[in-house]
Amino acid sequence: MALRRKPDVLINLLPVISENPKYQGQDKLPVIVWMIAQACQGDLVVGLYTWIRVLFPMLSGKSSSNPQSRDLILQLVERILSSPKARTILFNGAIKKGERLVPPSALELLMRLTFPVPSARVKATERFEAVYPTLKEVALAGSSGSKAMKQVTHQILNFAVKATGEGSSELSREASDIFIWCLTQNPDSYKQWDMFYLDNLEASVTVLRKLSGEWKDHLVKHSSPDPVRETLKSFRQK
Repeated sequence: MALRRKPDVLINLLPVISENPKYQGQDKLPVIVWMIAQACQGDLVVGLYTWIRVLFPMLSGKSSSNPQSRDLILQLVERILSSPKARTILFNGAIKKGERLVPPSALELLMRLTFPVPSARVKATERFEAVYPTLKEVALAGSSGSKAMKQVTHQILNFAVKATGEGSSELSREASDIFIWCLTQNPDSYKQWDMFYLDNLEASVTVLRKLSGEWKDHLVKHSSPDPVRETLKSFRQK
């Protein structure tokens, strides 16, 4: 009941939950899920903030191979996102205590779990596909051109370029969309792209083709076409 009345207490407990052996191990997972579920009833933002930092990383570790653990973890985020007005509440609370509710590192893991190579698809993949759009929207929330958004786009572009150049067509398609989103949010992303262009030719070609094919749609999202022209000129000189 205390967590329902004062859900922020759970954020203060994060170091304890993460480091204390008392909370480690598969048998402790139901307790942690219960604690976060209680906090969710008081504040959805606190619930998702904690889920992202405590439970979500487990989906890429040992727990990822345990169907029961994976089911418990996914059930909780499905419950969070199915709450009334969850999308609006989480979008408006995208920054909690100066931190991203869904940080870039979590977005990368989420993207890879949602768009695996066909041979790696599992039953849970469809569940990731269902929660992905809302979590992605929260991860990308913010004011275009702001200092905070510039930091976010810098981090996101670093993993988006790698994923764009990888073998999975679905992953590449999604990553290239996010890559282009970075370009529209922060003109400095073009300079970043210029720096890693030669080391990521395959990814760069994919993005250039996409920009070319959908240029009219992308042009209206750019504050100025100048960075695009300058970057293309630089590419030709390499």
